[in-house]
Amino acid sequence: MYFPSLISHSAELFRIMVKSPHSSDAVASDYLRSKKYIGSKERKFISGAAFAALRSKSQAEYIATAGNAAVPANSEPENSTEMKTILATVLAAGKFDVWKPESLLFPAAYENGKYESPVALCRCTLCLRLGFSPENAEKWTDAALLAVNRLFSVSENADSSSAVSSELAAAVAMPAWILENWAKNLGVAAAVRRAKAMLSAAPVGLRVNSLVAVREVVAAELTRMGAATRLSQISPDCILLDDRVNLTKTSLFTCGAFEVQDEGSQLIAYAAAPSANDTILDACAGAGGKALHLAALQRDAGRMVCSDSDIRRLRPIASRAARCGVRSIEINARYAHGETVNEYFDTVVVDAPCSGMGTIRRAPTIKWRLTAESLKKISRKQGEILRHYSRYVREGGILIYATCSLMTEENEAVVKDFLAENPEFAPDDITVAFAKNGVKIASLNYGDFFCSLSPDTHGTDGFFMARFIRRGTA
Repeated sequence: MYFPSLISHSAELFRIMVKSPHSSDAVASDYLRSKKYIGSKERKFISGAAFAALRSKSQAEYIATAGNAAVPANSEPENSTEMKTILATVLAAGKFDVWKPESLLFPAAYENGKYESPVALCRCTLCLRLGFSPENAEKWTDAALLAVNRLFSVSENADSSSAVSSELAAAVAMPAWILENWAKNLGVAAAVRRAKAMLSAAPVGLRVNSLVAVREVVAAELTRMGAATRLSQISPDCILLDDRVNLTKTSLFTCGAFEVQDEGSQLIAYAAAPSANDTILDACAGAGGKALHLAALQRDAGRMVCSDSDIRRLRPIASRAARCGVRSIEINARYAHGETVNEYFDTVVVDAPCSGMGTIRRAPTIKWRLTAESLKKISRKQGEILRHYSRYVREGGILIYATCSLMTEENEAVVKDFLAENPEFAPDDITVAFAKNGVKIASLNYGDFFCSLSPDTHGTDGFFMARFIRRGTA
């Protein structure tokens, strides 16, 4: 498939992603499934381009606008805006670590047996798909490249004295209000580093099921099968894949040797650090990934209760547990619905519903749709959920609060309010809990009771977790 056709498909997928209420992964799968004539390498390019444009949307739009200003207004096809956004993403790829199209773009870039540069291919596309003259195509790309260099300089030179301008927000492809929020808590330079780290694609995390497999053996077998693997330096059970590979049909997966789970998410179970016979309530269990990890840490010897406010989310747990050889899990949604349940647990894990701002490398639409008002509503709900489930912690028991967010309002602020309102709970050293399973996070100090992971510091998705102990009624 020639480059202009790849750009057209990428632009159409990008357009659907921006408008759809469904997850971008689901949208991409549906789109590519409907185009059976597209080959595997072309599918990777189209998906990669659309996701890269979604991650860098405001940056790419700034670049495309600069290109538009350099040429006369022209009657263009309906999808011209999306096509220019994709072309801007291609042109910016060499400067910003948003995407590495070369491995997918070429040898598709060998047109008529001759290698063509990305700039030449973009100019060709402007002519063939958008009706540009060769002269205007050159003007558009030249102006776009100047904008790329301008934004790169703005982002590279940001320091503590910099203001959060609309140009700086565009340079790091982050809504200005979110960048300002981070700058208030981290400083401008650190906020810019964080935003830039969230421009690149996230690796795929696998959690090896220690009940039936050994990480190094699984990694070696996956490597033998052609997957490029590396071992996580944070989670003792984690294998990382930099390229997306469908492994769910492999014998390793079907026999329960691993689960797909981000390495940051895996630390929630280590923060809980359960003893073998503990009773555990996974309060917002979802599909059960954390519960399966907790059960593995207990050698399947404890009692694990999975609950969720939406019982439909719990449906995959039974089959996943059976595949992984876990028998200690039971499903009971009554803890979520305000019923009076006179039962107490050694550990309660509350992985609260959140904005998802820590996962925007995988789900970029989150940052473009989140508002300051919706963030306040989410934070209030999280406080309610934490208070509700804290009632099930026995005296001397452990409460874990976690989110996949990097917003202070959902993390430190919720924890601060909870401790102020619930004197029977006290902070509990999370570093000691981590050490029980050999986990060491360089950014933590002895005595810290919460841990915040981020792509700029740890290479993981953004995660927050705090550990409390119930010491009795004050």
